[in-house]
Amino acid sequence: MSVGNQALILDTLHLAREAAKNRPGRALTPILAAITAIARMGTAEQFRDADQLLDRETFASGRHALTIRPLLEALSVAEARGERWIAACVERRLGWVYDFAGDDVAALEMSERARTNFEALGDDEGVVRSLSNLGVLWTRRGDLPEAARVLGVAMERADRMQMLTERARVRVNIGHVCNLLGEYGRGRQLLEEGFALSMSLTHYAAQMGTLFNLARIDLSEHKPEQAAATLLRVQPLIDETENHFGQIESWLIRGLIATQQSRFGDAIGCLQSGIRMAQETGALREERELWQALSDNHVASGDYKAAFEAGQRVYTMDEQLRRERAVLQAATAVERRAAEQAQREAEQARTRELALRETLDELQRTQTALQGANEKKDQLVAELHRQSREDALTGLLNRRALDEALASECARADRHERPLALALLDVDNFKRINDTKSHAVGDAVLVAIAQQLQRERRSSDIVARLGGEELVIALPETSLEQGMELCAQLRGALAAIDWRAVGVEAPVTVSIGLATARPGESPQALLARADAAMYRAKAEGKDRVCWDN
Repeated sequence: MSVGNQALILDTLHLAREAAKNRPGRALTPILAAITAIARMGTAEQFRDADQLLDRETFASGRHALTIRPLLEALSVAEARGERWIAACVERRLGWVYDFAGDDVAALEMSERARTNFEALGDDEGVVRSLSNLGVLWTRRGDLPEAARVLGVAMERADRMQMLTERARVRVNIGHVCNLLGEYGRGRQLLEEGFALSMSLTHYAAQMGTLFNLARIDLSEHKPEQAAATLLRVQPLIDETENHFGQIESWLIRGLIATQQSRFGDAIGCLQSGIRMAQETGALREERELWQALSDNHVASGDYKAAFEAGQRVYTMDEQLRRERAVLQAATAVERRAAEQAQREAEQARTRELALRETLDELQRTQTALQGANEKKDQLVAELHRQSREDALTGLLNRRALDEALASECARADRHERPLALALLDVDNFKRINDTKSHAVGDAVLVAIAQQLQRERRSSDIVARLGGEELVIALPETSLEQGMELCAQLRGALAAIDWRAVGVEAPVTVSIGLATARPGESPQALLARADAAMYRAKAEGKDRVCWDN
């Protein structure tokens, strides 16, 4: 290296270090300039220094997509001068930033290239870091067995070679996979080991990742208080690094903790704060997870309208992420080919341009087909979810969905010492209708009653088909006296139905058993008392309401 080139490299490195020191989170431009300059004419040791600066800067700023073009340029010039180790490091870095930017296809390609090149160079640390990146990618793509296999190989190699930093990093990633697989004990053990290693290295990213994954395992094991205590340990790290993604993750976990503790209002506040921060920083994947958590929170609190609206946002964000991923994949394909074009002869430019256009056209067709397949999949998943919760005949909630909703309402009523009534309706003489009119007419009677109950229900009421001709209405915030009034109104509404249009001459009546929840009573016990009251109504002549408070 000439004296002039050496001076230029030292200047760019100095500027990058000063910017990273004085403006963390806003020093991307000078650091990338140093990366490119070193790839063009610097040494491996200088590149290692600049790469560490870039590692900390992207961690602090979260602006991964902005590094793609400069890194592609650095890759091109490193390959052109035969710097295989620098090129492999850039490929590994590109795999990482492509993943955060949302292009998992390019991320897998670059990470595999990096692993292959590090293997050829005999660089164990590079191999382990590439395997760790691949494990994260397979996790994100949902192939947990492959993720566990790849990360297991990385951990064995890191442990054998005593690579402290990589031992900590890979344990964070395996701990996350263990949580997804339900292997909470093993996941917790690995994460605690990773945290101890990261503490000895003062590695903030690994420390934060470890604690967040420990908090998620606490939540998976339904230990919200323990998750809250774990979260307290990570907050100082977030404040120290001013890490936006860490703060977003913190809001998400706080919301999940509040949901498990049935503090639904607090959960909404936390999740909405996280959503606002994700929107401000453009963290789409994190925003999508927050919306999903908000939808789940509304379901747990019984606010199904709000849950549906949040679920719609999740669906919209899935569509947005798919579109942006398609755009990014197209754009990065262009940039990769542009980098290749720079190494070829000028007379081949037009041929390469035509090949690129053909590739882009094919990519667009593939993306269109993929989008259509994903939309169809989403429709099928939504329909399957609806069918798993709805009664096929009446469209009311089925027994499974009723059990979930009633358990939530009983817990809420008991926790806040609020009234809860439950009415169990049984269609009188239903067997006679089936035997004399046909089962089709019997089905029509049930549908007519279900539709009338849906029209008469309050927004907070839960209407379900228990089975056969038995229907259930859960009435939150309702005393016994109020429940009797509502049951009288329901009987009047059913009497107003034009039963001849349904196929029966005489009006169809119902016997109703009404019960109110007692402190500490299980949903099954409440349902059993309502059932017993309904049988008394049958025994006393049908077409009436009996109660048990």
